[in-house]
Amino acid sequence: MNKENKLPNWISEPCPLTDGSIQRANEEMARIYRQEALEEQRKKFIIINSTETLPVSGQINQIAILYADVFRGPPWNEAVKCGSCGKYEGESVAVNSPCSCGGCFSEAYPLSETIRYIESETQKPGFRLSQAKSGEQIVGFAWSYLVTPAKLIVDKWEDPQNRQAMLGVLEKNGLNPDTQFRYFCEIGIAPEFRGQGLSNYLTGQVTGPEPTVFRTSSGTKMMAVGSTLGFEQIMGPVAVIDRSGGIIIPTGEVINCLDSERPDRVLFLKP
Repeated sequence: MNKENKLPNWISEPCPLTDGSIQRANEEMARIYRQEALEEQRKKFIIINSTETLPVSGQINQIAILYADVFRGPPWNEAVKCGSCGKYEGESVAVNSPCSCGGCFSEAYPLSETIRYIESETQKPGFRLSQAKSGEQIVGFAWSYLVTPAKLIVDKWEDPQNRQAMLGVLEKNGLNPDTQFRYFCEIGIAPEFRGQGLSNYLTGQVTGPEPTVFRTSSGTKMMAVGSTLGFEQIMGPVAVIDRSGGIIIPTGEVINCLDSERPDRVLFLKP
């Protein structure tokens, strides 16, 4: 064999030093390492999945307390809510403070109301719940249920024109008004247990095999969870995810349309 044939020709062939292949390989190795590290961390938790058996009252009580804690802080900042206009504010606003609309702020997620909300969710078709426990403490939750686009737009949006816009987005992506799909409704991780892979894991437990949709804010790390698990954004403002620093950077672009009631909201779909 001619020895010259063994030597690459960097003029006619890509050079791994300059074509990005080494960088891509390093990034893939880093991704695998992070995934393995997160998997080891996840083994510290007990995962409880409920489909046929609904959670008992003690579990619902713990989830309700965690629910309020999760949404009280960033990025949601839903500590108090105005009873007149429905506006949320963060922890810097005290209960009973006046709202600019003339109303008054009260606790956003009172325990009794949150328990009733969760109990009503458990009654929905195809309800599926996943919990993460550290010892006896529930530190994470996620749930989903089966619904049609025609039902979802009534449950989640109030403005008639906005409802029709959301229905159009779902229809454009293959979900006709009477097509049943899985709606990934809620997820929450206790602040001190974040960054350990629980969001990805719990999401995987309650989504699929049906087409699955979830709604979130463009400023949350659920944007990264969606892209990691194979979801595609189908509505709302586009953001670039800096995974190294966990930063969500808005691009100014919009997919299909904005939610006129909550312009920061986005929809993701996994067929």
